[in-house]
Amino acid sequence: MLAIILAGGLGSRLLPLTENRPKSLIPVAGRPLVTYLLDQLLLAGVDHFVFAVSEATCPLLRTGIGSDYKGIPVDYSIESRALGSAGAIALATQAYKPDSSFFVANGDVVTLSDLSQMLEIHHNYGNSGAQLSILLHKVPEVTHYGAVETAGLRISRFIEKPQAGDTNSNQINAGVWLFEPEILDALENGVFSRVEEDLFPRLAHRGADIIGVPDQDAYWADVGVPEMILEVSRYLMSETSPTGLIANEAMVNESALIVSSEVGSGCQIEKDAYIKDSCVWNNAYVGVEARIIRSIIGEDTVIGAGAVLKDIVTGPGTIIESGARLSNMRMSSAGNHRGSGGPGSG
Repeated sequence: MLAIILAGGLGSRLLPLTENRPKSLIPVAGRPLVTYLLDQLLLAGVDHFVFAVSEATCPLLRTGIGSDYKGIPVDYSIESRALGSAGAIALATQAYKPDSSFFVANGDVVTLSDLSQMLEIHHNYGNSGAQLSILLHKVPEVTHYGAVETAGLRISRFIEKPQAGDTNSNQINAGVWLFEPEILDALENGVFSRVEEDLFPRLAHRGADIIGVPDQDAYWADVGVPEMILEVSRYLMSETSPTGLIANEAMVNESALIVSSEVGSGCQIEKDAYIKDSCVWNNAYVGVEARIIRSIIGEDTVIGAGAVLKDIVTGPGTIIESGARLSNMRMSSAGNHRGSGGPGSG
């Protein structure tokens, strides 16, 4: 069974963390983000992955994922120009021609839902199965996403960017879908189009059997902003390493204190450093008595002795000078950073 992973986006909302990688390869709890999704798809019986990528993201994903994942072949469908999510599916299916049910998923989504159950519900719906199934997740506030209304399993309405009072539904499209090949004729080849705004309404208008499959309140996250990286990392670490995750190749001084944080390979953490609720990526250096709280430290970053960082995101190779007091900032890799910054500094 085929699974198409949509991974062509550059992740501009995650800058500077995506200066040198697509968002699907952002490290989370010691692994590239997209691998959590791939594992769930493997459990559902997927035996072929196709990454729908741009010319910019393709070489990075070929390096980060390669030509197979856990023995399962991986191919790449490359867009020469932006086609949107539906256009990317059209291009990939034109090349790889699925002849049975296949998954499509956003590469920046983490779900621990049982996708084999989704497949079973998809096949058993009605007399001949559904033509399109959409994984649904409940959220407290749908206005940040787009609401999906259902009558039983059948989807009755999609509401993009609803305002308060527009719907009583608390279900959203969770970014994992099951397609039947018979509806591929609704895709437009070579045309920019999106699944939520173009393809799904078009299929609904022509009466396709579209159902929503609840994810049974499984963990789910859309990793679109840096704060979500910290949230997902904390959750996944809590399942396996509740006190934190320190790579074997990291050098951590015995007097350093690391609390609910991730420290990557090749990092050097000096005496009396304090790291809490943070991600410190590969080959970063944290100086004596430096303090890092609720921050993401890009790889090869150097943090000087006594620096205090709160709610900071640094790009790769950033240099923070000794004694700096910084908060509530995103910092690119260009130049040194020495002064106070943001409210609550010091």
